Amino acid sequence: PTDLTQSPTITSPAMATRAGVLLGTAAYMSPEQAKGRVADKRSDVWAFGCVLYEMLSGKRAFVGDDVSDTMAAGLRADPDWRALPEGTPRSLLRLLKRCLARDRAQRLQDIGDARLDIQEMLATPEGPAVTAAVNPGSLPRRLVPLAVTAVVAGGAVGAVAWMTRPVPVLQTQRFTITLPAGESYTNVGRHLVALSPAGTHIVYSANGRLNLRDLNQLEPTPIRGTESGARGAFFSPDGEWIGFWQPRQLMKVAVSGGAPVKLCDAETLTGASWNEDDTILYGQGPDGIWRVAGSGGEPKVLIKVQAGESAHGPQLLPGGEWVLFTIRSLNATWDDAQIVVQSIRSNERRVVIKGGRDARYVPTGHLLYARDETVFGVPFDLGRLQATGGAIPLLENVPNGGSQGGASHFAQSATGTLVYVGSGTSAAMGTPVWVDRNGREVAAVTTGPLGGVEHPRLSPDGHRLALVVDSDIWVYDLSGRPPIRLTRDGSHYAPIWTPDGRSLVFETASPAPLLSIAADGSGAPIPVSPAEHYHPHGVTADGRNILAVAVDGAGTGAGSDTDIVTIPIGGNEGKPQPRPLVRTPGREGFEGLMLSPDGRWMAYTSDATGRFEIWVQPYPGPGAPVRVSPDGGVEPVWARNGRELFYLEGRTLKSVAVNAGSTFDFKPATTLFEAVYTLNGQPPSYDVAADGRFLMIKPLGEPTASTMVVVLNWFDELTRRVQAR
Repeated sequence: PTDLTQSPTITSPAMATRAGVLLGTAAYMSPEQAKGRVADKRSDVWAFGCVLYEMLSGKRAFVGDDVSDTMAAGLRADPDWRALPEGTPRSLLRLLKRCLARDRAQRLQDIGDARLDIQEMLATPEGPAVTAAVNPGSLPRRLVPLAVTAVVAGGAVGAVAWMTRPVPVLQTQRFTITLPAGESYTNVGRHLVALSPAGTHIVYSANGRLNLRDLNQLEPTPIRGTESGARGAFFSPDGEWIGFWQPRQLMKVAVSGGAPVKLCDAETLTGASWNEDDTILYGQGPDGIWRVAGSGGEPKVLIKVQAGESAHGPQLLPGGEWVLFTIRSLNATWDDAQIVVQSIRSNERRVVIKGGRDARYVPTGHLLYARDETVFGVPFDLGRLQATGGAIPLLENVPNGGSQGGASHFAQSATGTLVYVGSGTSAAMGTPVWVDRNGREVAAVTTGPLGGVEHPRLSPDGHRLALVVDSDIWVYDLSGRPPIRLTRDGSHYAPIWTPDGRSLVFETASPAPLLSIAADGSGAPIPVSPAEHYHPHGVTADGRNILAVAVDGAGTGAGSDTDIVTIPIGGNEGKPQPRPLVRTPGREGFEGLMLSPDGRWMAYTSDATGRFEIWVQPYPGPGAPVRVSPDGGVEPVWARNGRELFYLEGRTLKSVAVNAGSTFDFKPATTLFEAVYTLNGQPPSYDVAADGRFLMIKPLGEPTASTMVVVLNWFDELTRRVQAR
């Protein structure tokens, strides 16, 4: 009908994006324009949705008697979706709703994404969302594909006319980014790099924190508030938020800055993705796949896995029913895992690839996955949910999480940009070394490299070293005798010695009790706490109590306000009852907690002031805490003689001289050295011997620079290579 385009138009010499100025054709004016607010490219997306709705339904999306009524219609109600013709595909209806979301934060963020969606739905037809025509004047079913094709090939009006311009053939380009001096990748079991949907920002994990690299800038920016071992970053669909995991919490932080925001508690993170419906899917390993709102809230189990299975890297496929992820059994490596899809409605699971890790579906219609440090591509039919051709190698020498996790260290944007960790990086391996007070390495502790090495703790007599290697606990005899492996199923952490040196208390996958095991490997592990969620940090001098952090008030009835507790060993007839020591909304003790050698003082980390600081208070009390770090700190460790307290301020090792008798006196902190070692992992990440030497984890590959490779227009190359095969 000719009256469709006769909507009143407001003209002005002012710029279209100027706040307070109404400009444009009323029927196609976005809510923010109607309110006189600043317009941006998402306002054009709204106009595109209006035009596409007209082409399909034969009527305007928003109708009024005059300019005011027409603009008000767009502010108060959705279009009449029943007016769409019979046979309108579900994916097309979903695209329309994303274009016509009144909240532009929920709207499609870039019109180029609409073109990709339309090309995909034309290539892979699906069932209709509208099964019966309601409006006799709407487009016949047989003409729906023609209307959609017309949008792609011919454009619409005004705000989206630029889509009809010839698209130049862009050449694939590669360049390398070198991390700044002193930076190296950390937490390699999780994804080391993430790329924003528009391909303009990279987030990477180095030195125990997240760093943001704008490709328009020469230097990265550390992300404030992620210094406590943040890892596994991922972006929101609009590119405005970065999701990440820090020990036992799923978080988000705005790209523009500000304090991180907690989304929910999360035991672990084995890959995550943020969906267009503002929900986040995240893996929990043996606990399956969970979902939480992008605004936070109570998480829910989405997909359960069987005993002995571990899930990684969930991605909700177009259509919203099937989830793509990697599933591994305990007797298989991640490279021998299966890539599957599973329905969230029927729980039907289908195997797509046998032998691979960390799969992703990309808008070109391909699956990407990794095996043996090679990234493969295979064409994938969304309708039949199966690969339709052979896999071809696309990238070589791309590091992965090894046995620590199912991650492969590459990321891609919706626009076709690719980033992956350079092959010269070897942060997955490390070795414990002795370091003097000037930061000089003086001797190796063990022979050869170790994978996933963390949590070093020297025995009370200083002759042995407890160490986590690939998530299992080992004891190394420092005189050179063969090491003893204490656990074997890859899910144990944070070993601490009993004062007599005969046993170790350690944490396993939660919810489960803390366990004790003989340090010589004799005997089976014995539960020494309730079957709840605790992190062990020490055993009291009399050997009767464990000093631990209770997550969310585990076993204390105090909710999330109880953090530091003592747990009696073998008390209460085998049913130990934790006793709270510190109650506060802060994350007390989580980033480090340690008793003094004489057992009279407790040093711990608290963010009660808004940032992590080191505090000391009498144990078991009473007495007020005293702050000893003036400019932030984590991971306190006492000298064996109790006369010094060490802690980390970023990568700087600090020393506080202590005179702790009946009162606690100390001198201002002094700097010892800037460390080039693996720090700020799950505490403790270092220890100190009686002779004053420090035991630290040296990442292998130093001083080789850590790098990443960026590839522009990589989807074009991907498509050509797969088609050539």
